[in-house]
Amino acid sequence: MATFVLVPGFWLGGWAWREVAATLRGQGHEVYPVTLTGVAERAHLAGPEVGLETHTTDIVRLIEVEDLRDVLLVGHSGGGLPVTQAADRIPDRIARVVYVESGPMPDGTSQFDFNPPEEQERLRAQVGDGHLLPPPAWDPAADPENLAGLDDAALALLRTRATAHPLRAATDKVRRTGAPAGGRCRPRWSPARSRCRWWRR
Repeated sequence: MATFVLVPGFWLGGWAWREVAATLRGQGHEVYPVTLTGVAERAHLAGPEVGLETHTTDIVRLIEVEDLRDVLLVGHSGGGLPVTQAADRIPDRIARVVYVESGPMPDGTSQFDFNPPEEQERLRAQVGDGHLLPPPAWDPAADPENLAGLDDAALALLRTRATAHPLRAATDKVRRTGAPAGGRCRPRWSPARSRCRWWRR
């Protein structure tokens, strides 16, 4: 059986993996859903100093403290950034990295870098003088691609449970310190989403 560490995307906590975790555990796997610092039940820790390195440490410390080996490390959306750094920090403990609606970020880039300037300006206006990025409205009409297939119950859960996300997690640059161990990345193209998905092998 495998060991999974599941990292959610922006605004979400470990709760977002509940059904996935239950299915995997039902198949006999060991599963660790992560809630990153400053989000969901850890929202009270969302100080201005919380950023990408904090979230990377969350993942690395979980794996080290639980003494996990041969980990299948899964990052959803914005969770792909700290997953990329965590896999770089402790490659000897990672069997495979799986990106869901994300991909391995190039060194020296941030999530914000992938938004056009006008979108960056809009997001920064939402934040104002604060340090938290508010969640979206989860409106399928405004974001049909990312919310496709979600029913009313799932959308209601997102609107109820999503919390603001530390801004620095989106603006800090990915910093890789070494080469991944044991394998290479290869792309898997998804025509339905027109995005590349990656995994280690």
